[in-house]
Amino acid sequence: MGWMGDAQLTAEEAVYNFDMAGFYTKWLRDIRDAQKADGSVPDVVPMYWPIIPADPAWGTACLVIPWTVYLYYGDRQILETNYPLMQNYVAFLDSIAQDDVLSFGKYGDWCPPWHVNSTDTPQDLVSQWCYYHDTATLSTIATILGKGKDAKTYAAKAEKIKAAFNQKFLRGDRYAGERKPWYLTFIPPTATEQQKKELEKHLASTFDVRSQTGHVLALCLDLVPTDRKEAVLKSLIEDIVIIHGNHLNTGIVGTRYILDVLTENGYADLAFKLVTQTTYPSWGYMIKEGATTLWERWEYLTEVGMNSQNHIMLGSIDAWFYRYLAGIQLDPSAPGWQRLRIKPHILGNLQFASASLQTIRGLVSSRWTKGYNSLEFQVTVPVNSQATVSIPTVGLENVVITESGAVIWENGKPGRTVAGITGGRANKDAVTFEVGSGVYSFSVRS
Repeated sequence: MGWMGDAQLTAEEAVYNFDMAGFYTKWLRDIRDAQKADGSVPDVVPMYWPIIPADPAWGTACLVIPWTVYLYYGDRQILETNYPLMQNYVAFLDSIAQDDVLSFGKYGDWCPPWHVNSTDTPQDLVSQWCYYHDTATLSTIATILGKGKDAKTYAAKAEKIKAAFNQKFLRGDRYAGERKPWYLTFIPPTATEQQKKELEKHLASTFDVRSQTGHVLALCLDLVPTDRKEAVLKSLIEDIVIIHGNHLNTGIVGTRYILDVLTENGYADLAFKLVTQTTYPSWGYMIKEGATTLWERWEYLTEVGMNSQNHIMLGSIDAWFYRYLAGIQLDPSAPGWQRLRIKPHILGNLQFASASLQTIRGLVSSRWTKGYNSLEFQVTVPVNSQATVSIPTVGLENVVITESGAVIWENGKPGRTVAGITGGRANKDAVTFEVGSGVYSFSVRS
């Protein structure tokens, strides 16, 4: 069944592994056919089950899929064709929101550890985030299509949704939901009248519970107020490292973004720990328990109930391998791989990583091998493309970088001029060059 949530969460993983342009173009036609007059869409397309309206984290596929196709295949027409679909869907979200707050949700951060529905991340937090994401994305798409008036309208609306998101869920240094203490959720039949009165008074009380997913989503789309970003990031790290012992506590929505957020904010080593964990909950735990396909749940379940052991939704991790271990990323300002960035991360005890993919412009590849006080790094940039290539210095000082034997960096500055390679600037962990199409072989030595 075409679950929209599973599809949108793994769209980037899919385009790194398969030619998805034709499939997504066809499936978007199915989504348009399934859309109701009020703009709503079902959770499953084609509508095998009449589950409608979709949870916002499922319905967001209306925007995520055409946007992904545009970015990775440079297909502007898919935005034009599906603009009414996207407009009508966002208009539906507007129609069920009140004062810029979207409270409707059914699944939210589906399948976190130990649960099917999250007890830490409110469904309306995920719904509100999707409401912002969809409205802001539609503003960007309107700009690309030359619809300036629409773009301004959606951008202004997105700012209001963002403010409402923070007002409702940001509490000091954390994004939190409310939970009742378990012992206040019922009144024992043996309670005295006085005890009943006391318990009734406290039944309405709640306490804040920190949400890893809430932190991740807010950081991902830069929703956190500037003066609180550092504190919110610290709160997320504490929750992962201290409270959960270097484990994630996210469902399918938070899991889609947690590795990217950690890596982009200077915690790539922690992301690597999550990726390589073998204790529960983790992908490594699945493998340790004999899994050869991804499970629907973090738990090993074989009894009756929700226990699919071949589900794609937690497979969003695969895009992280391409984008951060191998370092292959496109530039969203130049869709269709006109420009790309190759910046691998050398993490943990990994000695090598390699990835390649066929783009509409040709082969893109990245391969690195770490040695003792050295790094070998090979890159392929396709024809009619430009790339920013960041060459890791793997903790070495006074590095010398060569390309096919020619010194291009030495004594902290560019060396010889090599065809196709320009610039050269260093930061604490890499030296970055602009390169044209071609095959390059870099070596790093101390």
